[in-house]
Amino acid sequence: MNAPAADRAAIEGFLARAGGEAIHLVAIPAEGGSTQGRWFGADAPAAAAWAADRNAGGANIYWSPNAVRPGLGKKARKEDVVAVRFAHVDVDPPKDGRAFDKQAAVAALRKAAPPPSIIVDSGGGVQALWRLAGDVVSSADVEGINRSLVGQFGGDPACWNVDRVLRVPGTVNLPTARKRASGRVPALATVLEAQGGSSTPEALRRAYDAGMTPERAVATPAPALGVVPASLARLGITPDDPLHTLLTDPPGEDRSADTFAAACDMHRCGVDAEQIVGVLLDPELAISAHCLAQADPERAARRAVERAQAAVAVDGDGFGVLVEASRAASAISATPFAWPAAHTIPPRRWLYGRQLQRGNVCAIVAPGATGKTALTVGMALAMVSGRPLLDHEVHGGPQRVWLYNLEDDADELARSFSAAAWAHGIDPGPDVAGRLFVDSGLSGPGLCTAKQVRHGFTVLEPVYAALKAEIIARQIDCLIVDPFVSSHQVNENDNGAIDAVAKEWAKVAAATDCVIVLVHHTSKAAGAEVTVDRARGASALPNAARSVLVLNRMTPEEGQRFGIEPGEERRFFRVYNDKSNRAPAAAEGDWHEIVSVDLPNGEGDNWIGDSVGVVSRFYPPAIGPAEPLAPTVAAEVQALIAEGEWRDSERAERWAGKAVAQVLGLDPDDKAQRARVKAVLKELLAEGTLAKVERRDGHREMRTWIVPGTAQGHVARNNDMAEEASAAMVPHRGSSTTAPRQGADEPPRRSGTPFRGSTTAARHGGATSDQVREEVVEKRRVAEMARVAPGQTPAAPLESDGSEFL
Repeated sequence: MNAPAADRAAIEGFLARAGGEAIHLVAIPAEGGSTQGRWFGADAPAAAAWAADRNAGGANIYWSPNAVRPGLGKKARKEDVVAVRFAHVDVDPPKDGRAFDKQAAVAALRKAAPPPSIIVDSGGGVQALWRLAGDVVSSADVEGINRSLVGQFGGDPACWNVDRVLRVPGTVNLPTARKRASGRVPALATVLEAQGGSSTPEALRRAYDAGMTPERAVATPAPALGVVPASLARLGITPDDPLHTLLTDPPGEDRSADTFAAACDMHRCGVDAEQIVGVLLDPELAISAHCLAQADPERAARRAVERAQAAVAVDGDGFGVLVEASRAASAISATPFAWPAAHTIPPRRWLYGRQLQRGNVCAIVAPGATGKTALTVGMALAMVSGRPLLDHEVHGGPQRVWLYNLEDDADELARSFSAAAWAHGIDPGPDVAGRLFVDSGLSGPGLCTAKQVRHGFTVLEPVYAALKAEIIARQIDCLIVDPFVSSHQVNENDNGAIDAVAKEWAKVAAATDCVIVLVHHTSKAAGAEVTVDRARGASALPNAARSVLVLNRMTPEEGQRFGIEPGEERRFFRVYNDKSNRAPAAAEGDWHEIVSVDLPNGEGDNWIGDSVGVVSRFYPPAIGPAEPLAPTVAAEVQALIAEGEWRDSERAERWAGKAVAQVLGLDPDDKAQRARVKAVLKELLAEGTLAKVERRDGHREMRTWIVPGTAQGHVARNNDMAEEASAAMVPHRGSSTTAPRQGADEPPRRSGTPFRGSTTAARHGGATSDQVREEVVEKRRVAEMARVAPGQTPAAPLESDGSEFL
């Protein structure tokens, strides 16, 4: 049997009629997680879309019958209610398992006088609302009426407060695991009747106060040992205490669990057992709903206290936070800023290029099968060897790295490191010298830093403490956890939970002066460009990280421009920092290639065994101004610009780049081709083929325009110098050779063209990465000198240490 789906049209119609101009919705996950609240005002279509989306994602959807303050982004409390619009009653199936006659409940409500304005089948029970007439209605008066309605119709004894939320018709009632175990199934909530009338509070009070009979009245047990109702203040539980909220406005999805949580909290705070029983039996407190609904309320309350005492004695189930919060509150104090001398501020301590910084968290975000694990292996080898294997400087020499991989077994990790070490010319003895630590979550102990519990989540502080101790003991400089999602057991869409986990990792990084790298998956990108916003689940992880490296595969279009054989582009990916909080953002990022290395672990005469992907740097051919323009192309652009009026602004309809794109046959809306267009436009402006002028447009607004320059056509450049500057960027065209067998002792070798050391050295005649950087920097300086138009004074070349390549 297929589960029902939310009816968006029904949701919108109901909210437009009942919610009016003050629609406020609440989403409560059926399987636990953070409650979400959102204000929509009169926007019923947006509210319906939000409700249907959250309902499909596993949350039960409720609405606030009474108007709450505009903009409220959480579940309302009494102080949030600004106008009381409805009296209500919620008739639920009996909690003790007795049969529920829903038809009889509906019939009784239909016979009521005054009749309800709205009757709703909530998918479990029945809800009825009476719209109130009059401009100002007292909350206390309406809560008294609601209590009378509870007694008259056998309603939920805890559902009388004006800040109560009710089920939204058109959404699916999703039962909790506990309710499913008792036979409940998902059911669509529907409107059974909508009268549209209204009643005065006086009429309701007269009708239902008089109509109550002793046998229909709600039983109010006497509090145990004389505990006075609503005595929370005497117990030291003030309105600003989180425990006060739990007792007066519990979540309500699982009342038994709410009662247990409240008993645990009160026991933690030192409230004695008899006082806890009294609170749980206080009909003025919403937390009493579960116990009061039982056949023996006092027995139920005492049983809850016994269970809480036992649970707290074992591990507390995460309820020790109140004491910690009190201690933390006493330490809060604003500190005046003491201005230091700028030269005395310690510089940032980079560990690896401008990507990894000591004492901070870095996230790596990538789709599946992009190459992120191979990249982390390459980064780890670079750091432990102290060599710029991927052309990023390892600051301070060789470092100590711990890779904790939670999705590959030990054998697979051994293959990856062995192949990468050979490909990059790393000797596991003297080059690594005990600085590499590798653990597998599949072959050894796993890693879990936080767990979901009944009422939220618990950060496993002993695990973080053990990690810190091991990092300090081993003097680890960088810990890589791959993947992040396997290192915890909390809802990855819960921002609060993920934020807490990420903050704990940040504390570990700061306390140990270590870089923590968390490798994370993306949501389904469907071929779209991967950015930090596509990180899977909650945004709290990338928000907490100081740098976020994102990986994108090479597209077929990019492969064509770079001279890559069709179908081979999947072996290439680009890495760039999409959250450069503390380092300049790279213009286009670093390209990498996954090459295949054959291990000599084959059986018998076939020494070639497993093929393993290894990451190396790839330098695509230049696609910018270093590629000389034909003089006729520049002349065509100049002529086209002369025929009309063209703006300098990219946002303008007549942007000059569109004229360049027209001549070059490029699409200015394509990201990569637009970059080429902008580079050529910049080149033509620098050479004097085109020029910028300031003048007013038709609206007398001052604008910057692009006009033909003083140079005729394309100013000749020193093409020899230009070609020399671009020679450092050699296209790779997927050539391959077959390596002959050398014998059983043959070391691993790359499938295709054999290489040792970095790809940079292989493609530049064996030169080292430092030599290549120096060569490219010098050639760029020469090329810049060559681009100066006649009559111009060349600017002093920028001195560079090659850090732009890091």
